Amino acid sequence: MCKDEVGEDKYKKILLRLEDGEDVYVETPWVIDLGNGRYRIDNCPFYFYGIAAGDIIGAEYSKEEERLVFSRVLEKSGNKLVRVIFENPVN
Repeated sequence: MCKDEVGEDKYKKILLRLEDGEDVYVETPWVIDLGNGRYRIDNCPFYFYGIAAGDIIGAEYSKEEERLVFSRVLEKSGNKLVRVIFENPVN
């Protein structure tokens, strides 16, 4: 979808946080506000697994984070996200 089709005011950023031991990864993909705490993921997350573009998720506003924060997947879109990672060989 594009902002012209949906309306720019419906686009929001949402916080996805992944904690892996001492490492913490944060990303803020675009979502489309569907109302009633429901949002459609509009781009592919890089670090966060278990969601893909088109999935409907729940989120709540966090005063601490000062933004919407992901809570759970409400409805899977059927889309899949495949990551291909090219690592440099160690010499």
